[in-house]
Amino acid sequence: MQADFIKYLETNSLLKPGNKVLVAVSGGADSMVLLHLLHRFGFVCSVAHANFGLRSVESDQDEAFVKAQADNYQIECFMKQFDTLAHKQAHKQSTQEAARELRYEWFHELAATHGFDAIATGHHQDDQVESFFINLLRGSGLKGLKSMEARNGLIVRPLLFASRKQIELYGKAHGIAFRNDSSNQSLKYQRNQIRHQLAPVLQAIDPNALEAIKKSIDLLGQNNALYQELAEKALEQIIHHKPNGISFDKKDLQAYENWQVLLWELIAPYGFDSKQLDKISAAFSKGAGKRFFSPSHRLVINRGTIDLTPIIKDRSYIHETIEAGEDYADTTTILHFESLPYDGNFVIDPSPSLAYLDNDKIIFPLIIRNWKKGDRFQPLGMKGKKLLSDYFTDGQFSLKQKEEARLLCNSNGDIVWLIGERIDHRYRITENTKTVLRIRVN
Repeated sequence: MQADFIKYLETNSLLKPGNKVLVAVSGGADSMVLLHLLHRFGFVCSVAHANFGLRSVESDQDEAFVKAQADNYQIECFMKQFDTLAHKQAHKQSTQEAARELRYEWFHELAATHGFDAIATGHHQDDQVESFFINLLRGSGLKGLKSMEARNGLIVRPLLFASRKQIELYGKAHGIAFRNDSSNQSLKYQRNQIRHQLAPVLQAIDPNALEAIKKSIDLLGQNNALYQELAEKALEQIIHHKPNGISFDKKDLQAYENWQVLLWELIAPYGFDSKQLDKISAAFSKGAGKRFFSPSHRLVINRGTIDLTPIIKDRSYIHETIEAGEDYADTTTILHFESLPYDGNFVIDPSPSLAYLDNDKIIFPLIIRNWKKGDRFQPLGMKGKKLLSDYFTDGQFSLKQKEEARLLCNSNGDIVWLIGERIDHRYRITENTKTVLRIRVN
């Protein structure tokens, strides 16, 4: 398993020697084996353990166990206790959703404060299968049924290649101590119903059922990637960007045979649901003036076009222009601009507070604004565009982080920098760059 572990890290470019890794450790077999492997191969590890207080004494015993194991490894250990039930009630979430939001927000705070290169979690192949059925029962499409990604922002999942059984056998062979979470046996949770009731039935029908499902999940991921690429290209052809939203011609949309599918891809990022999709589609043939509302946007059906505009409820919404040669400042953001010559000796500071852009691709005046539903950009290092909402989800951004996110946009409307986070790949420095525009945010 050790050889497979290293191969998976290298194949998916998850970690490099010397990386500083925050390891999410619950105390269970998967996270303890993950910690063992990362420490075994020389990564600079620290442990983060979230105590959700859901199992009384048992939760406190888990915390003490993890602290003792970190001491055995002689590594730093971060602990935090959460009032999970209060968070659940305040945000009208399930217990699992509340715990997930709390821990990932805390993990990212630790990463930002202490400079971790990655946050490693112990997700494995069986988690993939369980998540597949959960999303299938929710009525998810391709996106919900595809496999977990080995990397999402800072989150890395180095054990996705292994099954739960392989992990447990490795732990036993190497004498790795772990704790059993009694809630994993409770059938009040859907994930456990799938694990303990559905999976055994499938394996009784076909002993190789779970392996076949895992292969299907991988194929669905590939299918979804192709579908998203084709949908993105189609949307680029029909969407017209305006200062206060977007519009598109009905005839351009309906030129596609399955135009309702494309309409869903267009409106879903703006908060519209599947029930509204049917009503909006039906309203296309009923003349002009029909309006639909999501929590954040207004959709208006005109004679030949559809307009989508944000509903501005908060007067703090920012949409300002920045002229060439000027710095920018408001109550929360200060930007400093500097043009620098570029040559082979140029050194890029990786700090998230700095952006390095190809100056020749920048067209002033620039625009600084809040993000809105439907915004897309091409994160540095990625081949295609990505919805900002998906980027936030993949990066486990907290609600506060999403609300405070600011965008720096080119005059043509392109997002060039999610400020303090990531630049757009199209505006990166290349071997053809002559002048660098360096931007610093305070």
